[in-house]
Amino acid sequence: SSGVGAPSASTGAAAMADAPRAEGGGEKKRVGFAAADDSPSAASPTSSSTSRVRVDVGSRATGSSSAALSSSSAGAAATLQSLVASSGSAGGAARLSTGSAGGKVAGRWPVARSGVSAYRSLGGMSTSFFLEKQAIVLDFGSAYTKVGFAAEASPRHIIPTPEVNFGGRCSSSVSASLLEPEWVEILDRLLQKIFFHYLSVSPKDRRVVICEPVFAPRPFRDALAFCLFKRYSVPSVSFAIDMVMPLYLTGLHSGVVIDCGYRSSRVLPTFAGVPVISAFRSASPGGQRLAKRLAGMVKAAVAGNSKESVVATKVVQNPKASEDLMVQCCYATFTLPGGKTLKSDKDANIAIDKGGDTLTVPACCRWQCCELFFRDPQAAGIGGHAHEEGLADDDFQDAGSCATLTQAFVECLERCPVDVRGAVVQNVVVVGGCASIRGLLPRLAIELKAALLKCPKTAALAERLRFTPLDYAPVAAAWTGASVFASVDSGHDLSVADYSNGSKLLPDWSRDGFV
Repeated sequence: SSGVGAPSASTGAAAMADAPRAEGGGEKKRVGFAAADDSPSAASPTSSSTSRVRVDVGSRATGSSSAALSSSSAGAAATLQSLVASSGSAGGAARLSTGSAGGKVAGRWPVARSGVSAYRSLGGMSTSFFLEKQAIVLDFGSAYTKVGFAAEASPRHIIPTPEVNFGGRCSSSVSASLLEPEWVEILDRLLQKIFFHYLSVSPKDRRVVICEPVFAPRPFRDALAFCLFKRYSVPSVSFAIDMVMPLYLTGLHSGVVIDCGYRSSRVLPTFAGVPVISAFRSASPGGQRLAKRLAGMVKAAVAGNSKESVVATKVVQNPKASEDLMVQCCYATFTLPGGKTLKSDKDANIAIDKGGDTLTVPACCRWQCCELFFRDPQAAGIGGHAHEEGLADDDFQDAGSCATLTQAFVECLERCPVDVRGAVVQNVVVVGGCASIRGLLPRLAIELKAALLKCPKTAALAERLRFTPLDYAPVAAAWTGASVFASVDSGHDLSVADYSNGSKLLPDWSRDGFV
């Protein structure tokens, strides 16, 4: 290990001259490398024109290990020379020094405890921690696509992808989607932008892990495999259900994942690592609907103010502005067990754009839009779709038959086998962009427990209800779980040979028997 930018050249040289060189024993063995010559005798500790670096080889170093280190290649010496030249000292006389055997340093930088890792960093190896090339992880959402590499805690980029629209439902049992040639044209352009612009990698030598919705249309999956294998020549592809991946962040193989997404909210239980797809349920409330409803309510509230009415009209017509407004001022109100209700009576003054336009959001509008998760607008009499301008009925039909998130959760448990319910209800994970709304998690816990108590079939599960908090951003929890999955599991990949000869079919979650 080395400390870069020692206080002076004389200090570094003195530290090198004072370092012990005992063979074996309890003292640490120090090996000096000269930047101009690999031979330890070619550089003098007091020379002002030669820079040396120490590598700690451990407290039980032997003569053979020191000899191996002292016979380093000229490539390591050249690397050290470049480090010395860029250290910023006057006249290029800066030194790389580690200090004495007692762990003291010549400058401000401590001695690294692992000499092996320090030696690897000097050998001209890659700056990445991993020797092999990590897999590419792609999470296709209804509004945004998360991209990055395996074994990383967060995606490199979150890209808005409105072109990835999985379609809607013509009825309760018939869905509509694009054809495979149309998906090929869309995904070819999108993958080119992801690989070469955002990630700046060649996909030819990297495994790709795909997170997809459980009921993604088959033409989308076929077109994606065609583009990856035929257009970009990836070696292998692994498909995974996006709502199973967050369980990798909890350390448990059973649980219920609630995804508060953009177009809808979805609920899927998983038992012993197997998703119970027959119990999958979804509800119409989502980020898109909440943003539109908030913008419509604000527009109706400021109708008497001509200036703010113009601004509110712009917000209603701009989906991005509606989402920003929802993120900045919305929250979910709830009542604590002691009877105290957390609710604000203050209006929010939000800046809409850089031009100086502001919009006043009434206090009641800030929390009423979040009631869509827990109350049916038609049954509760809070306006229905009157404030949701710009959205057709088809925008809610593809979300399923449940009107609220609590209803979807209860129906999901009812569809699970009896011996599965008690296991999955003890690990409830909430993910998605809307999961970051302030107050949503405690309100959801209160509402779900009350809904379980009302239903005779699930009343006994109310006391077992447990939520698992995540240490990662909920908007990218599915991607982060897939990052863990990609770094530990590679036994179910679809290789290019399997795809070419047809020996292994693409996964079809409704066909493969997950019940």
